[in-house]
Amino acid sequence: MGKKIIYIIALSVTPLFLSAQEGCTDPLANNFDPAASVNNGSCMYDLTSYTPQEITNLSSPLLNENSGLIYFDGYIWTINDGGNSSSIYQLDTLGNLIREIHVSNAQNVDWEAISQNSTEIFIGDFGNNSGARQNLCIYSIDKLEIQDPFLTDISAEKRYFVYEDQTEFTWSTNGHNYDCEAFITLEDSLYLFSKNWIDEHTKLYCLPISWADTATAVLIDSLHVDGLITDASIDDNSGNLMLLGYKN
Repeated sequence: MGKKIIYIIALSVTPLFLSAQEGCTDPLANNFDPAASVNNGSCMYDLTSYTPQEITNLSSPLLNENSGLIYFDGYIWTINDGGNSSSIYQLDTLGNLIREIHVSNAQNVDWEAISQNSTEIFIGDFGNNSGARQNLCIYSIDKLEIQDPFLTDISAEKRYFVYEDQTEFTWSTNGHNYDCEAFITLEDSLYLFSKNWIDEHTKLYCLPISWADTATAVLIDSLHVDGLITDASIDDNSGNLMLLGYKN
C-alpha cells in the first residue's frame, strides 16, 4: 500500500455570488483577488506542517472503524464506518466508552460522517466508492431523546437525497467524483464536500436541514484541493472551515 499524506486545508466561508469574473476568492490565499466572485481553483497557499497531539487510544473493540466525532453535552459521540453496527457511541473525554445506542430503523450501508446543530445529530450515510448508489441518505437524531442516560435504542428520521449534477451511475470503483465523506451543519443547511477520485477537487453541495421524500443536493462550487477530502469542521466563532484529506 502506498504511503498516504494526511493534510488539513483551512478556508474562510464567504457568500457565493454568480459573476463573470473568476479568480481566487479565498482571503486566506496568497493570491486572493478581491474583485473575483467565482472561484476558479487558482488559489495558492503556503505549505505548512503540523503534528497532531494524540489524546488517547480508543481501546474498545466496538470502536473498530471510527468515522467522525462530535462534542455534545460534555461527551464525545462517534460512529463506525460502513458494514458495522448501526449505532452511535457515547464516550467521555478520555475516550472511554460509556454506552452504545442502536439506531433501530437504520442500516449502516456506508456511514462516513457525523454533524450537529442545536437540536439534532446528523449521520451521513453517503459513502459511495462505486459511484452507483441511489440510496444516499442522512439520518437525523433528536438530541433531547439521546440525553436519556437509560436509552439503548433510538429511531432516526431518514432523509434521501441525490446530487444535482449526477446522471451517470456506472463507474469503476474509486473512479468517479461522486463519493462523499465530509459534511457540516451551518444555520438552516447541510453542506457536503465530495471526495473526487478522478480530479482531486472537492465539490460543495447544499441541502436543507429537513425535507420530505428525496431532496436534491445543489452544487454550489468546486475547490481545487489537490487530494481526497475525508472530513470537515467549522469554527462557529470565526466562521473558518477546516477540511481534512490525504494524497496517495
